[in-house]
Amino acid sequence: QATWSDDMLLPILNAGRPQERRFTFSYGPLISDGEIYGVFAAVSETTERVLSQRRVDLLNTVSSAVIETHSIDDAVAAAVAECANHPDDLPFIAVYVEDSETGEIALRGATSSVQPLLPDALAGLTEWNPTARSRTEAQVIEQIAGVIPGLDRALGDDCPDRALVLPIGEG
Repeated sequence: QATWSDDMLLPILNAGRPQERRFTFSYGPLISDGEIYGVFAAVSETTERVLSQRRVDLLNTVSSAVIETHSIDDAVAAAVAECANHPDDLPFIAVYVEDSETGEIALRGATSSVQPLLPDALAGLTEWNPTARSRTEAQVIEQIAGVIPGLDRALGDDCPDRALVLPIGEG
């Protein structure tokens, strides 16, 4: 009897780190003269489609939560709360906001497991100045566990190799 599975999770170890891989496959008997002589299996990797859809859904969820807020602190709290529900896509989030009085880009919210590890100012993570950038520019911080001491202990196997610094907001 033929069967199939859609978007089945088959984790793969790559360089000692687990990676999420999704596959859709079907298989069924090959029959000749009433006898089964083999199995036909068709497999298609669907990882990119599944991850893309899941991440678009996350962006929509965060947007919906943030649009209902009335202050920066409320928006940060809503974004952090929604992102915390999706650790497979965002092991952690840290939101730094420019202080209108000091001009410093200060930590306003983060995933609770890493917040105590994060510097109070973005300058503690990178010299890159996002206020001088457009929303289309980003910076990647490589080897993030070396930049944020204790991050690998806090996140365990889910600790990313790099982090994205992305300016958001007006402008």
